[in-house]
Amino acid sequence: EVKENEYCDNRTINTVLSVYEKRALEKGISVNISVCASRDLTVSPKDLVVIIANLFENAINETAGLKNKDKWIDISIKESARRLLVKVENACKNNLIMDETVYGIGIRSVIATTRKYDGMYDFTSENDTFSVKICLNV
Repeated sequence: EVKENEYCDNRTINTVLSVYEKRALEKGISVNISVCASRDLTVSPKDLVVIIANLFENAINETAGLKNKDKWIDISIKESARRLLVKVENACKNNLIMDETVYGIGIRSVIATTRKYDGMYDFTSENDTFSVKICLNV
């Protein structure tokens, strides 16, 4: 059983982050999480799960495979001025090539959910750091 951490007032966000943080720590990955989000977000719980779970799981999968490197994931979720900003950064090997033809179902789901909220997304990889930024209009 996963002990649920309280990062913010939103239960869905707390649950998803708690589950994936436990998985990351079990793989020797250090995790830094910063959240500022209210209980009554207008983003549906299902959509929150799609975005946060997919991005966190991808970060774990990428980081866990690193050899002889610091393994870390930073997650920031911030609600402000009718927007929800989600940023996930993690250590990665060299610089990943971001090409839409190689996106898996998880990333495609994240993009579709972001578009549902007329949002924006950005994937970058530089200096051995992979970064995803999602902005939803709420």
